[in-house]
Amino acid sequence: MLIWFIRQVTWPQVVAILTGPVCFGKNVINCVQFWKASKILVGVDLAEREAARQAQRQKAAGTGKAN
Repeated sequence: MLIWFIRQVTWPQVVAILTGPVCFGKNVINCVQFWKASKILVGVDLAEREAARQAQRQKAAGTGKAN
């Protein structure tokens, strides 16, 4: 059975069998990296927005006291 299967497999099929699992694993790793990077970017964006809000509040508070 195994000998018959080996004789029926073409070179493109051999290449696909050997590289398929590597390609799948690499795509899984890429998805994990994408997920982590997006979470980091969300955190940075939220921190920048909060800093901008704080600066706007300080500017508004400073302008209100001067009048």
